Amino acid sequence: LVTLVETAFAPEGAHVVEAGLDVVYTPICPSHATMALVQAFDKNVRYTLDGTAPTASVGFRLTAGDAPTVLPFTNLTTLKFIEEEAGATLQLQWGF
Repeated sequence: LVTLVETAFAPEGAHVVEAGLDVVYTPICPSHATMALVQAFDKNVRYTLDGTAPTASVGFRLTAGDAPTVLPFTNLTTLKFIEEEAGATLQLQWGF
């Protein structure tokens, strides 16, 4: 993971706010995006990069209240998100 201050980030497309994380959320990545800027609000969020489904206890953790995190990826990366407990919100911005 790379923090925003360590890398250049050019936003692409609309800012996404996803609150329906009680089931696995798989965002649709623009074909030319090479990274995503993500942040969890209210409750922690888990995510995976390989297409497997995260659970409330499996996957990398986005801790609510932490600074936004840049996730660099390739065309083989499939991001999936889920809340650790009810009430989580994910904010996401694609970029390159």
